[in-house]
Amino acid sequence: MKRKRTALFSLTAAATAVAVGLTTAPVFAYTSVATRQGDQWNVNDAAIPGLDTGSVRSTTASALLGYGGLRMRVSGGKGMLNGALLRGFGITSDGAGALTSKHTVVIDGVAVKRELTIDKPDSYGRFFDTFTNTTGKPIGIDVAFGGQLGYNTGTNQSAIASTSSGDTRITGADGWASWYTPSAGAGSASANGPSATTIGTPGYAGALQRTGNFLRDPFTNPLATTGDEANHPGLVNRIVLAPGQSRSVAHFVVTGLSETRNAPDSSGTPAAGTQVRTVQQTAADLTAKPDFAGLSAAQICSLDNYSPQALAQAAGTSALACTVSRSKPLPGAVIAPVTQPTLKTTSPYNVVGKTVVQLKADLASGRTTTQQVVQAYLDRIAAYDQGPLGLHSVLTVAPDALAQAKAGPVAASNVPGCSGRPRRLRRETAQNARPPRFTWVAAHHAAEIARESTGATMPKLLLGESQRRRLDLGRLAAGGIDRRVYLRATDLVLLGFDVVLGGDCLHV
Repeated sequence: MKRKRTALFSLTAAATAVAVGLTTAPVFAYTSVATRQGDQWNVNDAAIPGLDTGSVRSTTASALLGYGGLRMRVSGGKGMLNGALLRGFGITSDGAGALTSKHTVVIDGVAVKRELTIDKPDSYGRFFDTFTNTTGKPIGIDVAFGGQLGYNTGTNQSAIASTSSGDTRITGADGWASWYTPSAGAGSASANGPSATTIGTPGYAGALQRTGNFLRDPFTNPLATTGDEANHPGLVNRIVLAPGQSRSVAHFVVTGLSETRNAPDSSGTPAAGTQVRTVQQTAADLTAKPDFAGLSAAQICSLDNYSPQALAQAAGTSALACTVSRSKPLPGAVIAPVTQPTLKTTSPYNVVGKTVVQLKADLASGRTTTQQVVQAYLDRIAAYDQGPLGLHSVLTVAPDALAQAKAGPVAASNVPGCSGRPRRLRRETAQNARPPRFTWVAAHHAAEIARESTGATMPKLLLGESQRRRLDLGRLAAGGIDRRVYLRATDLVLLGFDVVLGGDCLHV
């Protein structure tokens, strides 16, 4: 296992006369686990900047593009992360393929713990997620597991290859579902690596409540069957927790190699359909005989998406003993719990819902000052972005941000690196293009970048007065596109932005 570091490119956040300088912290890290077939799983752990979701950022063959994320909606919950992508687990690797929580994340009285164990020989991961009611009353929760398996460009569009029922519709009757990216129509070779995810005991009522769009609120939005939204499957379970009770959900995710490219070990290109069939067979085997090695009998019996009979057999005990075990607290289910602190702004000016145009007007009229606006955004960064459960999209904030605000706005001519002949970065060449090494956004092209909250659980980025395009951080967090302020120019193009590269400057 090795630690991989990848350089990204920063966008400088500013709102009109607000000069909040983000110092360039050009690296981030995640844990990489190599499988026997040469594929590599890149897991979002607690390493800087601490995305810390326990999800798989990517695999070498692009079978997963931000998958294995977890969302939980607590009935009646009011916490900031209620229903959002969970993070802050302190995910730490043991160096041999197991990644576990150092902390439980507590949302509205429910403590969540994650474990991921990667099987290198057969290229699959076991996600074991535990939910514990820390209150004195029953709590109902909806849990969604999933993420992104493709995107709607060229041969990157994913499709359901098959389910255990032999069709392409995921229901509670299925024990697993598989995906691929057809290179030339249905049934053709998979351009990216295929994948399969187990659901639980086929036909068991608790195995699956429904499917949803993981990146677009899976608890209310169904999974689309076509277009880009079909790339975001979410498997949703409903669980009712008695006071002090722990229940768990387990999913096995299997990955394969591309059937149109040479294998990572240079052994040649796998034949069409071979990798798809391999992940399906592995998923079928794991459904029939789940690999619960290393889990205690109590942990196995706590599973909610497997039938009592299947659990008793796996745990080597009776169904009655499993049922009794389920009613007791699960040892080690709550460790070093973390919660999101409640913070309040110290600025008298409310920036919530303000557009850049409104900010400029209020500054011009004297209703507010640059220091008040900057303070408001600094407070919002502290509330939404920092701390163990923050977005961690801003790696560092200029320590003299308020002093910069007092000094006045930064003119476009003073932005470093904004020179050279502009060239447009087109969508069809975005994936192979080389972004600039230094990426301030030219103020005269991008206008301003302002952070705002729309009343949802996820803040968003609003780019430019004239652009009116929004980057949903909830979507970016779970997907293969990096969800921080540090976005690649190529990613912006693929999201539909008009990007012009000029010297060392990025114009959006």
